[in-house]
Amino acid sequence: MKLRFVLFISLSLAALIPVVFLGVWPQSRAYEKEIADVSERHLLLAQNLSSALERYSRDVKATFKTLTLNMVAQTKLSGTDEILANLNFRHICIASLTDRSVVGTLNEQIAACPKHVPSERFAIFRAIASPDEVKFTQVMIGPDGQPIMYVVWPINNQLAIGSITTDYFVNLGKAISFGKKGHAAIVDHKGNVLAHPIKSWHRTIKNIAKVPAVKRMLNHETGVSTFFSPALKADMIAGFTWVPGANWGVMIPQPLSELRDRADAVQQYAMRVIIAGVIVTAILSWLLSGYLTRPVLAVIAAAHQLAAGKFHQRVAPDNHTMPLELKTLQKSFNGMAEALEESASKQALALNEFTAVLETINYGVLFMDTNLKARIINRAYQDMWGIPDDMVDRRPSLPELIHLSLQKGLYNVEEAYFDDFIERRVSAVKAGSFPAIEIERADGMTFEYQCTALNDGERMITYFDITERKKAEEQIRHLANHDALTGLPTKYLAKEKMRDSFAMAERHAWKIAVMFIDLDDFKAVNDTLGHDAGDDLLKQVGERFSLCLRDTDLVARIGGDEFLVIQTEVKTDDGAIKVAQNLISSAMAPFNINGHDIKIGASIGIALFPDHAKDEDSMIKIADTAMYEAKKSGKNQYSIAPQMKKPRT
Repeated sequence: MKLRFVLFISLSLAALIPVVFLGVWPQSRAYEKEIADVSERHLLLAQNLSSALERYSRDVKATFKTLTLNMVAQTKLSGTDEILANLNFRHICIASLTDRSVVGTLNEQIAACPKHVPSERFAIFRAIASPDEVKFTQVMIGPDGQPIMYVVWPINNQLAIGSITTDYFVNLGKAISFGKKGHAAIVDHKGNVLAHPIKSWHRTIKNIAKVPAVKRMLNHETGVSTFFSPALKADMIAGFTWVPGANWGVMIPQPLSELRDRADAVQQYAMRVIIAGVIVTAILSWLLSGYLTRPVLAVIAAAHQLAAGKFHQRVAPDNHTMPLELKTLQKSFNGMAEALEESASKQALALNEFTAVLETINYGVLFMDTNLKARIINRAYQDMWGIPDDMVDRRPSLPELIHLSLQKGLYNVEEAYFDDFIERRVSAVKAGSFPAIEIERADGMTFEYQCTALNDGERMITYFDITERKKAEEQIRHLANHDALTGLPTKYLAKEKMRDSFAMAERHAWKIAVMFIDLDDFKAVNDTLGHDAGDDLLKQVGERFSLCLRDTDLVARIGGDEFLVIQTEVKTDDGAIKVAQNLISSAMAPFNINGHDIKIGASIGIALFPDHAKDEDSMIKIADTAMYEAKKSGKNQYSIAPQMKKPRT
């Protein structure tokens, strides 16, 4: 049994352990507690679903845009079917903006594109299409009668159209089930159902935009609401939010009656999950062997040895069973072999001297004859590509060598495309010389690959291992943009982040908070415990600040004990203040440095884009000034520009 099944069963058995909660509270108090707990929990579930849908929206847009660009450029990519399947794409069609004709398709084995996009639907696509970004349509009934969504993007007088099933939304909704009737509901930006436990609502794309909670989340609100559900004929409580970037809505409702039931009595819940898995693997092997007569096999084997350059090879006589005709063939073959051995001995001496020189160099060299069969393979080349000695001895062809590397998984090429990959490589070599190009193998090694056409029509291929050089270059790039002590981004990367965030904020009407942080009492640590202790403290401060931020935010060290925080997607000033307070609290908590409990603090100046400035240098300067205003009022303060007269703790 595989390890993942063992872990899965173990976790399932652990989940079977009954958990019993006992307690008695007045019904009114229990009901209030249930309301509070459910409100927080349902809102968190809604926000988690929103985050998952936002990531899905970004992945769909990025994948669709990348594949569309490659389709327009007629670039063939491997693995697109699996990528599209993972994102629930039915197909991608490229249609002309002038006559709606489909000029390019992808993934048609799942669902075929029409020859012409229907005019009514095409008008909808054109109405929402924008060259600035990929757009989602509302959910519609597809050609097969099932709900589907489309993504559209105009490019080069063409319209790229991606058809997506709603399976991801349905499966995501099914994953949320609690209580008796607690569920998840997902709607598009028009209030049409994308996922709902009532299958007919999903199948008919029911519009529930009039539900109060749905109205609010379509207005980009997040919160908790109570309402009457016509579907369940019950009063409901729901946590709801919206999905940035796609404007979908997510709602987690549950009947209030279930909360009242739980408040009336203490119940014991039991959950049992039984998973039985049986994996049976059977391997049947059939070996088919054929044979020729022994004398013929002997001649063929000897001929192969001669072809590999082993001119001493002879066919041993078999006077007992060998027919007369084959004896004559054997005798003629041995005479030919003797002549070849004599003529090749002189060439072998010179070749051995040349080969000895090749064995001393540290880069791979392959000499091929006019038929692209290997004449010389030096040891470095053999080691680079894992070529066995017996294969070297029989002088493999270039297609054989490439096929060996593909079988070893040294290239990221699927088996179905082996022949095409080999043909392109061989054609390039046949065409003649080409300058050095870099290739990166699947195992992470990087080579400079070059072909030289020799005067007699033969070819020489060289491979230089530049893996360590590339790693060193990458390390240099990293060190140039990251603080050597803390590993945090430098001021240069922080300014790049600000430029990108400002552009995004202008499109979405967000604010960006730039926080200039200076540590309080840091100099005393250096003076009392030494610079090594100060360095350790800076590392720990950087780690704590990072934990206070989201993945979309950034903290950079810009010198000494100064840090810069870029907070994105700030809805209100309070959002920036809350982060500043968290940063100050994290700095005030004791640090353990070499067994000493060290207490420091932080002063923070806050500048908001676009309220205070619209370029990164001005924002940093304003935040720096605000920080000094905060310091004037004592330690562990923050101040928002230009309201710097009243710093806050």
